[in-house]
Amino acid sequence: MPDVISMRMPGIARFESRLQGVARRVATDGGKATEIQTRDTREIVVRTSPVDTGFFRDHWGPVTERGSALSWGFENATPYGPTLEYGGYRRAGPRTVALGGGDLGAGFTAGAGIYSRQAPLGFVRKALAHACPPWHRRLENVVRQAWVARDMGGGWPVGPAVPLATGTDLGALFGIDLVGGALRGGLSSRTAQTVRDVLQAVRTRPRGRRRSS
Repeated sequence: MPDVISMRMPGIARFESRLQGVARRVATDGGKATEIQTRDTREIVVRTSPVDTGFFRDHWGPVTERGSALSWGFENATPYGPTLEYGGYRRAGPRTVALGGGDLGAGFTAGAGIYSRQAPLGFVRKALAHACPPWHRRLENVVRQAWVARDMGGGWPVGPAVPLATGTDLGALFGIDLVGGALRGGLSSRTAQTVRDVLQAVRTRPRGRRRSS
């Protein structure tokens, strides 16, 4: 038994070393993927922002990193932004409409309120709901590519899909202030767990035998 253990240890050490390399690449490339998705989301938010004088649309800030490679965000400090997003007008009129709320997709919902006719049920959460599937695909591709890039023996399967954040948690990840009322780009506990899941996904040994090349 000691001889068997001593023979296997070098292989285990190499395997763990390669896994660490995969994790580092996932952290780097995952950050780039999140930045790209955040920029794409910003374009949608800006394009769908209600316009009267143009002041609100023109005051979306740039995309910046928010304390983590996997957390990027942008904001609009205009004080009436939450009114536009959450339907906070006092009465319906020529430019506003009373709505009963609804499902926006990806775990987002809009409450009843009086919204701008240009953005019924808001626009920021709609953009995040739209961003959810492509962002998931980007991160899943990052994990797969990192695994293959480290030459882990001819193509180990990555395993089940990584559980990724949905709903207003994406607002925290992308740092958009209007989501949740006053988010500042900090990761929520669920998003923090998501990041850990992404980084740990490549360390989970797959079931079954290795595929032959």
